[in-house]
Amino acid sequence: MTLEFLGDCGPHERDRQLQRWERRARRSTPLHLGLANAGAFPKAANARVLWVGLTGEVDAWRRLAAYGQEPHLTLARSRERANLTTVVDELSGYQGPTWTATELAVVESHPRTRGERGPRYEPLDFFALGD
Repeated sequence: MTLEFLGDCGPHERDRQLQRWERRARRSTPLHLGLANAGAFPKAANARVLWVGLTGEVDAWRRLAAYGQEPHLTLARSRERANLTTVVDELSGYQGPTWTATELAVVESHPRTRGERGPRYEPLDFFALGD
């Protein structure tokens, strides 16, 4: 789940963000979360992203996340738009697992290179929630 998308960051900004997220994690507490229902961005009839929603301590998740982030787990992403109305309808009653999130990860994404199917993700650091 994305708490914030930072965009392209140089080394100085990356270090600043690592410090920022370490402080935010320390001020938070472990979060009891679950997955349920589904949706699409920007909308099901013209979607680029299929997601499943977050349940549980969603208000605490919102306090930890950047302003405007919607609590969700991305299931699929496409460059082309697609009508996912049927898929979203079929997943509308989905009730998934619950868990306790005890840490956050700061992850850097690298654009795909020749021969790769998608971007590569590199964890930069992990911070305990409420440490």
